[in-house]
Amino acid sequence: MDTSRQTTYSFGIVNRGEDSIVARIQISPDGKHFAEDAEEIVAAGKTAALVPARFLRYARVALRALEPGRKSIVDVYYQAQSVI
Repeated sequence: MDTSRQTTYSFGIVNRGEDSIVARIQISPDGKHFAEDAEEIVAAGKTAALVPARFLRYARVALRALEPGRKSIVDVYYQAQSVI
């Protein structure tokens, strides 16, 4: 996501599966080189809101199972506010 025109943004992570996941925001100045930012473990059936701690122009969400070999079903929402 190009977040350069947003004053505030967050990602809603809904874990609809039966296994915990790790959700991580990654940020980038150019859309190619990403750095790790906020991270949270989202338990099965739970929802988390991830907000970046630092700003770079691009942001994305990386997801993985907490335990290797496990799977889950996840919905990711992006919501932002900007000044008109």
